[in-house]
Amino acid sequence: MVNGLKSKCEQAEAYFYDFLNEEISEQVPCDIAFHISSCRECTKQIARLKEILSQDEPEIRERETRNAGIEMLELHFVHIDKEVTCKTVKAFLPLLVEPALKVRIPTPITVHLDNCEQCRKDMDVILQLGLNSEQLSRLSLLLSNKTLSGKADCVSSRDALALVAKMDFDGIEPEKLINICGCDTCRILIYQMRQERLNYLLKEKNESTLLCRETDFSDIFGYCLPYEVDFADSERASHIWNCKVCLSKLQKLHKVAMDIIHRGDSGVCTIYRTDSSAKTKIGSETDNLYSGFPIKVEVIKPNKKTVETERSGKFANFAALMKQKNFGPLVRVAAAAMVILAVTLMFINTPTAKAVTLQQIYEAIQKITNIHISKFTVENKNPLQEKWISRSQRIYLTKTEDEIVVWDLTSGFATIKKFTNGTVETAELTDDLLGNMEDKLGGYFGLVPFDSPSDVPSDAQWRLITDVKVQDISSDVEIYDLSWTDTSVGGSSLDYKWRGFIDTKTNLPVRIEWYRKFSTDTEFELTYIEVVSPLSDQELQSILKSFQ
Repeated sequence: MVNGLKSKCEQAEAYFYDFLNEEISEQVPCDIAFHISSCRECTKQIARLKEILSQDEPEIRERETRNAGIEMLELHFVHIDKEVTCKTVKAFLPLLVEPALKVRIPTPITVHLDNCEQCRKDMDVILQLGLNSEQLSRLSLLLSNKTLSGKADCVSSRDALALVAKMDFDGIEPEKLINICGCDTCRILIYQMRQERLNYLLKEKNESTLLCRETDFSDIFGYCLPYEVDFADSERASHIWNCKVCLSKLQKLHKVAMDIIHRGDSGVCTIYRTDSSAKTKIGSETDNLYSGFPIKVEVIKPNKKTVETERSGKFANFAALMKQKNFGPLVRVAAAAMVILAVTLMFINTPTAKAVTLQQIYEAIQKITNIHISKFTVENKNPLQEKWISRSQRIYLTKTEDEIVVWDLTSGFATIKKFTNGTVETAELTDDLLGNMEDKLGGYFGLVPFDSPSDVPSDAQWRLITDVKVQDISSDVEIYDLSWTDTSVGGSSLDYKWRGFIDTKTNLPVRIEWYRKFSTDTEFELTYIEVVSPLSDQELQSILKSFQ
């Protein structure tokens, strides 16, 4: 354990209950509160205390999650009427990935994301890292790029750089760690030292790293750029330093953070204002992204004029109320934030009232363990193709009228069974083919029309459909349309529509309809349908046995 941290942990124990009690948490000394928030051991102790308390008070978890969401929204709404650029948004990106802190309404931060492809791509990269809640919070602190002031400066911290690079944290003063992690120059030097080590390891040919290919970024996150170290796993640190796979992942993680920190503004600037002149349009349907919210969004893009977008709808009465009260500027902004916070609480507490976003669907698909997908044409009731996919068992199985193919990524072999003559063939997967299948297993299974949310065209329309009646549909299922135009097809435009029947409990589609329309057509044509259902490991094994 790092020198000096043991006594601080002991000091922190006396404040654990106060730290959890929102009514008196502000009385916890700042240095103790920071330590508790960033110390792994203290975080574990806090989690245990929460669990004990939850036995007597079951609603504590829900209340804490709701409070955390409100606190984050308050930080968002500080930027009402202000210019929001990429620099402002960076520190919010990791928290927007956190499933427990879903933002279900437009905020000054989310409207920038709606209009900035660069920030959306950065958020998608963070999502792919698979970090836990604590790690996302620490990454948010790092992306804020605020040097945490300590007693050590860069000069006095340089003697610790080599030790930090090697992950030999024992004996390093916390002040030096804080300074190193908050200093651009020090972070670059750490990266360079580790890269030299990695280049050396890559020349070695006799190292077996097969098991390390399963290492997640979350497993090594704590060793990347820790503001404060409270674990002394020297064996694990030594392994990372001597393993080209783990060290390579550590460098990739480091580079992701540094790329986002040092990336310049895209030039997109958004201004989020409350719209006190909105007219009530209860029940109206519109293609506007922020339909139903009393806000006005100004978007300034590089080499383009300012675009003002008014968004009004069934909540416009709140804006009218503010106008009648004649609030002063500061009070009106605060009142607007509280109104939107109240709407957010309604969304949180009333599942049927919340709107599912396309981003949430992408995130839900990314978390799927096992799934079965059946594809149908409009004319045929028998499936054109079936897919059974298991991330847990690393199996990708496809079945058509002619054959069944089992891709076993763990063994590195594919088995093909022909239904016409009953023959069975087995082939070893090449590196390119194995990599391609790895991408498929880690992707979105073709359930969404674009490879990532950042690839969705900026002019695509996303809306909830309420005028379509479907028999035998669960009350938890809502229908959403994503429509866009592709102008790259033979020089003429082709309109597409993706209709998802979304289970609002899981944000996953249970049925998908794919449409297209040529420029000469007046109506969309339904091209095929997909039916999606969850799959257990046992069900997958039964399927595999049935095809043997």
